[in-house]
Amino acid sequence: MVEHGEPGAAAEVLLDALEFAPEDEVPGLRVQLGIAHLELACAEFAESVEGGADARTGALAIELLARTLPLRGRADDADRVWTYGLEHENEALAAEVRLRYHRDA
Repeated sequence: MVEHGEPGAAAEVLLDALEFAPEDEVPGLRVQLGIAHLELACAEFAESVEGGADARTGALAIELLARTLPLRGRADDADRVWTYGLEHENEALAAEVRLRYHRDA
């Protein structure tokens, strides 16, 4: 379900499965649930930026999205998110993103 763009539905199924799963399957199900939650988080971060968040909130959402995407094997998408933030037309947002981008450098 996650691979088909339905992480919310996947999370619901996994939560139900955890109630009845044999003990040796629980760790794997928890990892899958975490992956579903990461996908949900990415969608929320993107929606926050697209929804017109203030500069600090938008920069935080961009950073979180850009740092989470590589965990899902999407490094190219993360680069695009950073570029979007660094080159944003709202200079206050771009400045906040620059601070976050360069903090680990």
